[in-house]
Amino acid sequence: MELIHRLGGDCSDEYIDSYLKLILNNPGSCDTVWLASLYGFPQMQTHRKYVDRLGKIAEKFRQNGINVSLQISNTIGHGEYMSCMDCSGLIYEGSPVEKMVGANGKKAEYCFCWNGKYFREYILKMIELYAAIKPDCIWIDDDFRLNNHYPVDFGCFCENCIQKFNEIYKSSFSREALVEEILHGDIKWRKRNIEFQRSGIKSLISDIARIIHTVSPDTEMGYQYCANGSYS
Repeated sequence: MELIHRLGGDCSDEYIDSYLKLILNNPGSCDTVWLASLYGFPQMQTHRKYVDRLGKIAEKFRQNGINVSLQISNTIGHGEYMSCMDCSGLIYEGSPVEKMVGANGKKAEYCFCWNGKYFREYILKMIELYAAIKPDCIWIDDDFRLNNHYPVDFGCFCENCIQKFNEIYKSSFSREALVEEILHGDIKWRKRNIEFQRSGIKSLISDIARIIHTVSPDTEMGYQYCANGSYS
């Protein structure tokens, strides 16, 4: 059994030192500390500054025989409550970021389309920075999912996704027409749409794994989510 302590990186130096001392004074109490990326979508320079600090913390634990892993706190986005965090790297006036759209046309202001080019560029740059810490394992948090991105129940039905779907299947659906077909038409369109969504999120996680292993080849990957469901 491995004993893992979840520890954010925004703790003071005094706290980190006292925490490490507590572990060393109790042998066998901790095998791995689990650090975390910044919550929200700040600008890259904010991530860089934070990663520099995480790297120093990671080295301090490693020098004392404690392994270091890392949680990516958010990728696609957890929901509207992220509005209280720094999201200035993606949310600003004129931002081209591709937001997630539901079957009913509602847009998630703080969750993003996994097929979006601009969104992917941001996430991959962010994760590349954190991979430089060379964690034993990088955990992807549970917002990496197809459903439950309030106010979007099932995504993504943005214009870009509809266009990509039509290109793949040589169709000409609008969002409304595709949703109607999924709900009440030939079941093949429901199956095709689920496969399309799964393929998109699979493509994103493949890119994430590639960028992590380019920087840190020995890092393992983990997924902090158990209730996948038939849709995901």
